This record gives sequence, structure tokens and C-alpha cells, in this order.
Amino acid sequence: MKKTLYILFALVNINLFSQVEAKLSNNNLKYDSLYIENVSDKLAIRIYNIWKATELKLTELETNKSLLLKPNSSMNIGLGFNYKWLGLGVAVGMPFVNNDDSIYGKTKRFDFQLNLYGRTMGADIYFQRYKGFYLSNPKNLVNWDKKAYPILEDMQVISAGASVYYFFNNKRFSYRAAFVRNEIQKKGQGSMVLGVYYGLNSAFDNTGFVSNELKDSLKTDFDIYSFTSNNFGISFGYTFTFVIAKHFFINLSLVPGIGGVKTNIKTSEKTNGLKPKLAVRYITRFALGYEHKNFYLGLTAYSTGSSYEYSYIKIEPKTGNVKLFFGKRF
Repeated sequence: MKKTLYILFALVNINLFSQVEAKLSNNNLKYDSLYIENVSDKLAIRIYNIWKATELKLTELETNKSLLLKPNSSMNIGLGFNYKWLGLGVAVGMPFVNNDDSIYGKTKRFDFQLNLYGRTMGADIYFQRYKGFYLSNPKNLVNWDKKAYPILEDMQVISAGASVYYFFNNKRFSYRAAFVRNEIQKKGQGSMVLGVYYGLNSAFDNTGFVSNELKDSLKTDFDIYSFTSNNFGISFGYTFTFVIAKHFFINLSLVPGIGGVKTNIKTSEKTNGLKPKLAVRYITRFALGYEHKNFYLGLTAYSTGSSYEYSYIKIEPKTGNVKLFFGKRF
């Protein structure tokens, strides 16, 4: 039943994608055919592997000690297609590969990430809820020689957000060529990117973010049981696609942002609502691909994170995904 709900949820959001793409396509915006080739009229079928993850880094500023907390990551295999303005992809977990709960603990997750790419504008929407984390860097903090990592089975992290951005050089540069593959970037070209964003990050554990094995050593350094932050602001960056020998391309995108953040922190003694303050945020993307007649392959990576401080602790939530794919156009 749960798997069926996940698939239905994916289908609903792919329909959102198709509606937005149709609206953008109806603008009939011209593009320079010397730089962009439109292949959206061909049916493209792809298989792919995707890794989705989130992490939380807490740093004690005076000692520079850090807790790097991660969920047990999973690899998923998927099948999808694109045709004109419609795109659909469904991925399921690979239980025989993700068989390491004895080392990293068990993670329950709901992870939804939606990326919309039009000719002039794009948008990212995501919602993640993870329960069950492990401390990935115990050797940096204590003398740790166990194969299994310290586990926080009740720790939960919720991340949600949305960003919208505009591509200035939309006649000669195509973001869809790098990340959707229903267009082809024929010559190297880039674009300035301007956008706005909102993000929610929340993490909590009733016993704190230090596992039982390390409480005697680290509890006083990380006296924090939960936090919730709302951040919003303006982002401005650049994206460029390098085209090599006609068939290869590399896209690099960096869009930093600056804005305000409002945070609530709970410690062992009290709950504090902090005044809004400035905070930084970033979005990075990377794409590597190969085109050969009617088949293509490649890799894409997406990461977003923010950074802000509370008293003596620096908080750095991060989320993203990596996708490896092979596709055929008909």
C-alpha cells in the first residue's frame, strides 16, 4: 500500500510538470538554432539510478568540533520518458543493495524533489522527512574503532523549500539540454541567473543530537535538542555549458543567495526564539553528458544548503541528489 501511494504521488507531481512545461512552451519564444536544437518531438525513454540524501552538520565554534549526521543512504533504480512537454519518471529502492542497517542504522524516509525547467525560467520544489540518522565522523571526535557507526534512531529531519529563477540568455542557452535532455546545446554558452527562494529546515531528537555512546564526551559541547529555521532571500549566479567535440558537454552552475533567517532553538534548559538575521544559501548543479545520434547518457548532481549560527553552534543543513542515466530517442 505504501509503495502504491509513493507511485501515485510521483504521478501527480509529474502532471504538474507537464502543465508548467505546456504553459511555458506556448509563449512561442524564439531561440537561436545555431546554439540550440529542439528534440522534444522525439519520444525519449531512459533508465537511471538515483541517490537522494540529506545531512546536518553542527559545529561547536570555540573547539571547531563537528557532528556530521547522515541518514542511511539508498540507491534507487528508475524508468522514465519525455515527449514534447510531458515527462514521467518512477524510481524504486534496491533492497539487495541497501542492506547495511547493521552498520548505518535504519532510516525511514519520504523524499520528494521536483525540478521544472522552461525556456526562460526554472523552479525547484522539495519536501523531505527522514527518521533515523548516524554520526558519520566519530573518529574525528573520540577513539572509535567499531565497524558500526553511532546511531540516533529517533532523530528526525524535515526539509522543505522552493526557488524560482530566471535565465537571462534564454535564446542561446538551454538548461533543459543539460538536465532534461529534450534539447541539445550545440555550442558552448552560459547565462546569468536571478531568483528568489524560501526554505524550511527542522531537526529534533528528544535526547539530543549526541548518540548514547558519546554523551559523556560531547553532551556539554552540543547542548541542543531541536531547531527550526525559516530562510528566504534573493539568489544570483551563473551557469555555463561547455560543448566538447560536438558530442560531449559539461554544465556547471552556482547560484548563491543571501537573505534572512528566523530560528527557534531548544536546549536542555529553555527554548529560544532568535531575532531574524542574515544567512547565506547556495545551489550547485553539475551535468556531464554524451550525445550519439539517438541515444544519450550522462550524470547530473544537485545540492542546496544554508549556513547560520546560534550562540556557540554553527548549523549547516544540506540536501541533494545524484542521477546516472542512459536514454534512447525514437
